[in-house]
Amino acid sequence: MSFLITFSDFEAEVLSALLNLNDPTHPPGQALVRVLRTNRADELRALLMAAIESLRPDATMPTAARAHRLYELLRYRFVEELPQQECSRRLGLSSRHLRREQQSAIHLLAERLWPQGVNMGEMEPAADAPVSTWRSQLQQEFSALQQHTPSELSDLAKVIHDAVALHKVLGVHPQVQVRVGDLQEGATAAIHPAVLGQIVFVGIDRLASNGITREIVLSASSQRPWTRIAIESRPASPEFLPASDFIAETLSVHGGRVTTRYAAGWASIEVLLATREKSIVLVVDDNVDLVHFYKRYVEGTGYEVVHVSQGGEVWSAVARRTPDLIVLDVMLPDINGWQLLHELQQHPATAQIPVIVCSVINQEALAKTLGAAAYLAKPVHRQAFIQLLDQVRLSR
Repeated sequence: MSFLITFSDFEAEVLSALLNLNDPTHPPGQALVRVLRTNRADELRALLMAAIESLRPDATMPTAARAHRLYELLRYRFVEELPQQECSRRLGLSSRHLRREQQSAIHLLAERLWPQGVNMGEMEPAADAPVSTWRSQLQQEFSALQQHTPSELSDLAKVIHDAVALHKVLGVHPQVQVRVGDLQEGATAAIHPAVLGQIVFVGIDRLASNGITREIVLSASSQRPWTRIAIESRPASPEFLPASDFIAETLSVHGGRVTTRYAAGWASIEVLLATREKSIVLVVDDNVDLVHFYKRYVEGTGYEVVHVSQGGEVWSAVARRTPDLIVLDVMLPDINGWQLLHELQQHPATAQIPVIVCSVINQEALAKTLGAAAYLAKPVHRQAFIQLLDQVRLSR
């Protein structure tokens, strides 16, 4: 028996799911459930988020390209949940143009999720997804992400849960049970989550392909300077120790390594990556709404935003927790920001901390003359904010 599902129905349900992306109680449409093969809200959200992220252009594409605009539109509207007016402002589009571009972006996303090679008029419940096509596309699209956003950190628990959910949805090895084992709370690794997710997914696939494995267990732990992910399978044979050039080469680029082992009926792939503490960014700005965006911008990255709204609060904030970077507005309610910048340069506790002046006042030359490491004009977009933090941090 086949289920009649048109692509237009599927696309409409993708839009509905995006509008309710962060609502775990929203019931997904039947077309979405049948195509993506899950009715769990967390799994559907993970698939939609991964599909959006797969649309991120690589670092070689000009920022003015339409692909950048469509990707940012999806991020702003549905991941960050910004209103249409704010999206229009950030993207430099009229409201009418934004609506047209939104339709194009959703169509593009639906095409990315729609399995290739499937009759557009029907979807068989048992039809296998084109896994080889997914894998090759993801490898190409995710390989440049870490270079594009070097500050990104991976939450190991989230990456592993998402990889397990993706394996289940795609139904690649239905005879193999893939489950999550011990995960250390808060463990992170200095690698983009999309790249690490692909490493984990390929590891699962390699272990599940030997024809005898019935169970795969994933675990993760962190003890400086290394973060460890173990992908273990049983039963297994000592003659079958899976290797992956993709995993080995990707890890070598990021300073990590991979080993394969066999012991007591278990075969395992062990991934080691460097740990990294988050960099503290002290934001000195009385615009609470803007600081809220800064905090949203750094979610999932190697940065943590700490905020004070007045210049006089800087010194107590520094005493509590020394920041790695300071983002300073020059229009503060209690002190002239230029004066505070001068004091930061002179004080022994802050003289070595890079300061980024962020203001609506176009005074880049003055900021650098007074010792600022960089200047960023408001309004601030996420990509520019993160890239400048990276640039200043890495140049220290």
